[in-house]
Order: sequence, then C-alpha cells, then structure tokens
Amino acid sequence: EVVIGENKRLSVQVTYSPCLELTWYRGEAKVVSGERMQLCKEDGGFFHCDLLKANLDDQGEWSVLARDSVHEIRSVCNLTVTTPKHYKKPNFLEPLKAVLTDEGAVNLECKVIGVPQPTLSWYKDGAELKAGDIHRLMSGSD
Repeated sequence: EVVIGENKRLSVQVTYSPCLELTWYRGEAKVVSGERMQLCKEDGGFFHCDLLKANLDDQGEWSVLARDSVHEIRSVCNLTVTTPKHYKKPNFLEPLKAVLTDEGAVNLECKVIGVPQPTLSWYKDGAELKAGDIHRLMSGSD
C-alpha cells in the first residue's frame, strides 16, 4: 500500500545462483528504469523497483520474473494506492495563454491548483522543455 504522491519500494531477494535475468512488470507491461521508476540491485541478491510519486495508475498487480537458461520463477503482489481525504486532483483554473512581455519574450501562463501542489511539465512538439539558455521555467503561488 502507498499513499498517492509518495514513494514505494518493491523488493525481492533471489537466492538461486546464477540468476541471469530479472524483469519487473506492472500488469503485463515490462518496467524500465526512467523518471518515475528506478530499478536497482544490492549485495545479497536483493533487487528493487523504486516507484517515485505514486499515482492512481500504479495501482494493481506488480510482478518480478527471475530466470536462467532452464528455470523461471515469478513473485506477484497487488499494490493499493490510497488517497488522503485532503487530496484534490490537479485542476486548471485558467487555460494556457501566451503573453508578450515588454522585452519581447513570450510567457506561457496557466493557473492550476491541487493538494499536494501539482508539479507542472511543459512540452513543445511532444518534447519536454527543460530550463536552459532559451527556456526559463517558473512557478508562483498566485
């Protein structure tokens, strides 16, 4: 069980040696390390799947498959994502708008609320924008 927005570590210990391949699954989909999920291994045959900032889509069956050239074994668990009473899903109060500044820059603005405070990601042509030379990302409390 995990509270929405919190992190959760799923762990398994493989005592059979050699374990040539270990694969994590969320439902039928293979899990790969990325921004929200990180896979790691520790001494003693411990393997972990760290889920960062759980959301409702993470609820359901998780499994791990360990296999060598002859054998395979699977361990399964069901993850429940709970929502605190004070939780409010993100909601846009105003649509996205472009504002031209006196300096000639374009500001893209929107107003969104939620509890806990939502984290915004900005995209252009399907690619996430990151702060850098030509982009400045800011958030305010108004």
